Amino acid sequence: MLTYVLNRGGETSLYEQLYRALRADIESGALSAGARLPSKRAFAKHLGVSVVTVEGALDQLVAEGYVRAVPRSGFYVQEIGPNLASFSRVSTRETVKSPSKADFEGKSALGVAKMGVSGNDDVETLEKLATKDESFCIACGKGDVSGACGGFQGEASLCGNATKIRSNACIGDDRAECGASWCGQNGAGRKWLADFTGATAPEGVFPYAAWARTLRRVLADESERTVLEASGPQGSPRLRAAIAAHLRGFRGMEVHPDQIVIGSGAQSLYGLLVQLLGRNLAYGVEDPGYPRLTRIYESNDVAVRPIALDGEGPVLEALERARIDVLHCTPSHQFPTGITVPVSRRRSLLEWAQSGVAAPEDGAAAREIRGRSVKASSARSRYLIEDDFDCEFRMAGRPVPPLAALDGAGRVIYANTFSKTLGGAFRIGYMVLPEALAERFRDRLGFYACTVGALEQLTLARFMESGDYERHVNRQRTRYRRRLSALIDALAASSAGDHLHFANAGAGLHFLMEVRGVEGDERDSATFEERVARRAAIRGVRLAPLGRYRFTGCEAGAPGRSSNETVGCRCEAREVEGARRVCDEVRSGCSEGRGRRRPAFVMSFSSLEEETIPEVAGIVSEAVMVELGARV
Repeated sequence: MLTYVLNRGGETSLYEQLYRALRADIESGALSAGARLPSKRAFAKHLGVSVVTVEGALDQLVAEGYVRAVPRSGFYVQEIGPNLASFSRVSTRETVKSPSKADFEGKSALGVAKMGVSGNDDVETLEKLATKDESFCIACGKGDVSGACGGFQGEASLCGNATKIRSNACIGDDRAECGASWCGQNGAGRKWLADFTGATAPEGVFPYAAWARTLRRVLADESERTVLEASGPQGSPRLRAAIAAHLRGFRGMEVHPDQIVIGSGAQSLYGLLVQLLGRNLAYGVEDPGYPRLTRIYESNDVAVRPIALDGEGPVLEALERARIDVLHCTPSHQFPTGITVPVSRRRSLLEWAQSGVAAPEDGAAAREIRGRSVKASSARSRYLIEDDFDCEFRMAGRPVPPLAALDGAGRVIYANTFSKTLGGAFRIGYMVLPEALAERFRDRLGFYACTVGALEQLTLARFMESGDYERHVNRQRTRYRRRLSALIDALAASSAGDHLHFANAGAGLHFLMEVRGVEGDERDSATFEERVARRAAIRGVRLAPLGRYRFTGCEAGAPGRSSNETVGCRCEAREVEGARRVCDEVRSGCSEGRGRRRPAFVMSFSSLEEETIPEVAGIVSEAVMVELGARV
């Protein structure tokens, strides 16, 4: 029996103390891979705590990949990958706490990792859905996935220094907006009963009253000189200090304000990153993934390559085969699949990033490297760009530690925005650079002016300092949790409920709704998705088929292409043969049957109105059942 001394009078909850103690023993090797943990009831009795406390700690460890739950057997320690010294950067301050105490008292399980759900009555009914069946798998809905081609529609060809990626998704205004409506249009101007693509901005997100009150205080208290003066290339020092404090308390990250760069949304910051890291590198994006991200990198004249996912995140073999230098990933809540990357894969990604060898940056040697083909990428520094876009809305358990909190080698660039918490019209984002890159930013890009006004930055800084921001996020989380619970309950109780599986619910503001009994090849599943989406759209419900977020092969693209055409590349004749060899290597890593999967829909529910949920669930259910009946 394991024994831990828990401090009942401390600021940290008993749940979190137990979680940290178990995690520390697993990381140190005191609890070895395969070891069986005590039963929940026996463990709770031994420690003198409630079973709920033990359940919360174990469910959080399962969510992060430290432990696996075996039905009717118990909890077992997982193999967590390389024991990297860089993990010393994880914050262990006792002041690190959850957004709200309720979020730490886990009782049930959700999605692929059995994430602990809070004691809120609205979400306890999700337990039966989470443990209903196996979790979603990207390539085929079940089985093991390895290799580099994953769920590509067609074949991925790497052409010289750029990859042409065809996406079935149209490029919209928001991360989840990719995908045309049933009629081939983007749906602009139409009033939808429900829009699960994320294109419709949720109402009531921006805290007008609290923001107006804070703005008046800034105007009354701050001098005109302070408000009007430029805030410098990295943004307002006061706002950067507030963000650093927020990251320390909410994400367990120990960062200095000088490492933070503020900009008008993450998209503008990505352009700065390309300038900072270099255009001679190969950039990887997740497949399925966010199509606009590909466009952003492509418009910055860099090589962009799709990286296949398996049930645990980006496939490491795909990174090596595609010779990626910089991987843009969403490990806390992958878009669009909703995967939470477990700690074993996180450690492996960090090891991959640290295995790169720094290349010379100036002089003849640097020019020589820039002149070579992309095969030279293994001789350059590697980086991970961690996009933590909706980390504030994990509905169950404590937030999963970001890669940046685990990185001690300066290989992770953390990026986030306030658009999910304060609304899409609020254009402030930030990135946290490793210390060496922050110094390089000041040396090379320090001539840029911050793209966010000083008054807006000072208001946000004060909004965070006062606690209004945290209170606002907590209210929104409660609201979204209730909405998620009601939606899944309604869908599960509908006529199509026995055919639906909900994967990765509770990890953020979207989840996957998978349709059972229709497994086929990639094209067949995509056709089924589109037919269901068309039927639902006729009645005012806008669905987002997963197939629209997948990337396809390399065909000749041209400027002025439409959103469904090739995201182009420029190929020099001398590079084509080498690129074909790379593509052949990528294809050779694909296992048979990889293209088979079940139809699935990305369900972004933040804009859904609660009173419409019964009607919406009925429309979605009917569309699914009609198409299922048509296939019999």
